[in-house]
Amino acid sequence: MVGLLAAPTDPARSWWWQSTTMVDGVETTIAGFAPTENDAILQAAALTIDLHEQARPERPKRAADPRYHEPGWWPGLEDKEP
Repeated sequence: MVGLLAAPTDPARSWWWQSTTMVDGVETTIAGFAPTENDAILQAAALTIDLHEQARPERPKRAADPRYHEPGWWPGLEDKEP
């Protein structure tokens, strides 16, 4: 949600925004103020994406595959001469 305040306390930030999203099964609402409508939209989207990124479990790291190995690319594999 984005809107223009009728009587802003800070005229330089007269637009407000609010975003509600689910994070770990809990509804979370964030809100703020911005100087322009575009800034309000961008801030709402960016902070919502940030919430999702922080809530996402860390992805497992891909294991090294010795069939496709270039020397020095995969830590833990020994660089053997062919």
